[in-house]
Amino acid sequence: MHNSAQQKAKPRHIWRKRVLRGLILALGLGITGIIAAVAGVIGAYYYVQPSLPAAETIRHIPLQVPLRIFSRDGYLISEIGERRRIPVTYEEVPVHVVNAFVAAEDQRFFVHPGIDYRGVLRALVQLLLTGDISGGGSTLTQQLARDYFLSREQKFTRKLREAFLAYKIEQEFTKEQIMALFLNKMFFGQRAYGVAAAAQVYFNKDLANLNEAEAATLAGVLPAPSRYNPVSSTEKAQERRSYVLGRMHALGYIDEVTFQDAMAFPMESRLHGAAIELNAPYVAEMVRSEMLKRYGEQTYTAGYQVITSLDSRMQQAANYSLRNGLLEFTRRRGYKGPHARVELNEEILALPHDAWPAEIFEPLNEYAPGGLSLALVTAISEVNAVTILFRDGDETTLPWAGISWAKPFIDRGSTGPAPESAAEVLAIGDVIYVMPTANKSWALAQVPEAQGAVVSLDPYDGAITALTGGFDYTISKFNRARQAYRQPGSSFKPFIYSAALEHGNTAATVILDAPVVISSAELEAVWRPINYSGRFYGPTRMREALVRSMNLVSVRLLLFETGIGNAVRHIAKFGFGDAALPRNGSLALGGGQTLLPTMKQRLASPSRLVSLSGIAEMNGVS
Repeated sequence: MHNSAQQKAKPRHIWRKRVLRGLILALGLGITGIIAAVAGVIGAYYYVQPSLPAAETIRHIPLQVPLRIFSRDGYLISEIGERRRIPVTYEEVPVHVVNAFVAAEDQRFFVHPGIDYRGVLRALVQLLLTGDISGGGSTLTQQLARDYFLSREQKFTRKLREAFLAYKIEQEFTKEQIMALFLNKMFFGQRAYGVAAAAQVYFNKDLANLNEAEAATLAGVLPAPSRYNPVSSTEKAQERRSYVLGRMHALGYIDEVTFQDAMAFPMESRLHGAAIELNAPYVAEMVRSEMLKRYGEQTYTAGYQVITSLDSRMQQAANYSLRNGLLEFTRRRGYKGPHARVELNEEILALPHDAWPAEIFEPLNEYAPGGLSLALVTAISEVNAVTILFRDGDETTLPWAGISWAKPFIDRGSTGPAPESAAEVLAIGDVIYVMPTANKSWALAQVPEAQGAVVSLDPYDGAITALTGGFDYTISKFNRARQAYRQPGSSFKPFIYSAALEHGNTAATVILDAPVVISSAELEAVWRPINYSGRFYGPTRMREALVRSMNLVSVRLLLFETGIGNAVRHIAKFGFGDAALPRNGSLALGGGQTLLPTMKQRLASPSRLVSLSGIAEMNGVS
């Protein structure tokens, strides 16, 4: 019995020893593995450390921010630059926007030290199973490090540098600062860099006004901006948005009601331009040209903000008055016919508009300048009312009051008789320009051939408060306020009288208003200027002659009292070039060619048109 019990106990004792040895061996291997891993990490760090930039240099790397131009009362005139970016601070980003990016990209962002061991383990498993090192594992901080300092090449050494650099960034910045840097840096497609610019490009909204669905859309774009943005592919953008919203819901960032509402929110799939608040494109081009002279190519990337002297109310009035004046001018010269014609038969007219052939709407999609709109004539009634259709499908009535002006154009000096019915002017299938009227109706219009310009100056300091250089900048970039030479005419006479005063005359000096006859090869064989009235007034005081804009007194004052040479030297001080100062009697009547007086000097003055301020905190520009 005793021997039998000993024999049974012996294997049990041996088994215990073997288990103990196994545990000791496993522990030893584990410790060895840990030591090896630590040594490997330390070795890897010292291997890549010489190539790592200092994390704090991220503070001094300027973001490429476009040039932005404003009126003096804060309205955006233009945004010019290859990259659209609007830097924001962390406090300006709504909580649900931050949550969307955390849920989509890095759910442990606020707790990990820049490297998430769970993500690393997932990436290692992916590497062991497939041999592919692109299987994820990057935190937001690592993505930030990569986009600021590294490339996107799929190499193990790049991943090492990315990880160690992310750790250094975490030591240098707070989580909130890292998130702000990330949201301002990343590319969202369609030239939009940074989440604030992306909000404008895709939704035409300020960042603060984004809802949960829109925030999830932007967060979903990041992995592949060209593939997942809603303009390129609505379906793929919708899939990514659903994934992000699902993650936000699973992590408790949004409740069930918000989740369902966001899932049902329609996906917008069109681009929006910069939120231009004041139409002043001619001024914007003048500013861009001046900035380029001063600062070179950094004009478009250094985040300059230019505050002009324009007053938004005055600029809007200038735009309206010039366009209306040119439209009225072209109306008086007759109607030249429709912009285009399309074939509309009874079969097409009987169909719903959305069933019409697409080619019918092609002319309506062309650009309509100067605030006009293109419309298609679809019916003409017996009471002279015309039914018109816009490209968005809206249908309205063009009343006879808006058509009756359209006398047929014959030439620039004559028109045909006034029309008696709408059918004499328009026909079904005509594609026409129309303009809105003050009584909320529409009137027939046409694009004017004549052009013009308006410049408004502040009488107290000479600052330009409004400037428009043509009917529509899109169809003509030539700035008639800045580039066009014209004869100043009688508006030049005050400079003639100023020269006379400098050379000993007074406002009471008497000048004879009588005929002047001059032989001049530069003017005519015999030059005989006359007064506007055709009369002669005899001896006239200077002040009276200036008030009445009397031509003959002005010519005599120039030729016989001041002298052409003296007058030219005096007037040149006001900024007029040689083209404006002909050395003959026509100088008295404004016969030279000039830009608007001292326009060049006013526009080049930093104190009057351009004041600069950089986005120093984000860009390092001052």
